[in-house]
Amino acid sequence: MPCARLGVLSYLWPMSADIQTSPDHCPSCGAQKLGPYCANCGERFLSPADFDLHHFLLHDLPHDVWHVDGKLKRTLRALFAKPGFLPGEYTAGRRVAYIAPLRLYLAVFLVHLALVAALPDGARSLTEQAATIDPTGLTLDLARARPQVNWSDPGLRERLVERERWGAEFGTMLVFLGVGGVLQLVFYRQHRRYLEHAVLALSITTWYLLLVSLGELALMLIRSRQYGASDLEVARWLVPILPVYGWFAFRRFYGTSRLYATFAAIVLLISQGLIALILNIAVIALLLVTS
Repeated sequence: MPCARLGVLSYLWPMSADIQTSPDHCPSCGAQKLGPYCANCGERFLSPADFDLHHFLLHDLPHDVWHVDGKLKRTLRALFAKPGFLPGEYTAGRRVAYIAPLRLYLAVFLVHLALVAALPDGARSLTEQAATIDPTGLTLDLARARPQVNWSDPGLRERLVERERWGAEFGTMLVFLGVGGVLQLVFYRQHRRYLEHAVLALSITTWYLLLVSLGELALMLIRSRQYGASDLEVARWLVPILPVYGWFAFRRFYGTSRLYATFAAIVLLISQGLIALILNIAVIALLLVTS
């Protein structure tokens, strides 16, 4: 019986006794060391500095979080100074010099969430937000269809407002997918694949979200008891800049004319607003139905 258990354990956690573990061989595949990385599996060989706390905090941690060897500075510079350049490089296969678009977006999104948690969320109830955001009135009809629910209850009101806030934030992660589809329709003559348009939409969304995050950070630094603004208000203040950035991005990425880039920038502004509105309405409707 013990032998059978040992056989099961060996299957679940296989031993690596057959792999060479000498200092001259790769600890992962056993190939002979010929440099700082294994030529067979790509494993990076450890050095005494890898176990030093100072080296970990100043080198390994930033590198693991951002995968940066000058990439962060180079990527942010291109994101702000050269609209459309990063998605052009990514779709052309020149990717090693910059942070990957999705990784950059997720990092910016996490920073944005941290800032949102520190900003005021407003005092409007979910039904009040539904009346303000939803021009169709469908969400208010959903609320009226459930008379057994006391929407004015302070505890329920606070819970719903908090859920709507975070639901809307995570809903913004889907905006670029819809914008990518819109760009594919607007630039259908380019005969590009959907993912190419989605990468451009992701780059524009990352820039906008980073700009909103900087605005939120500025509000946190200057806010007083007499002044406060939500992240939604910051986003609205910065909306007029979005088509301007989009215009330059379209010119560089698609090589389109000024007139058509202007048309596409207007479509971008309208479509992004509509997609965000639809997602917000969907989140409110879901909360009204399930609460």
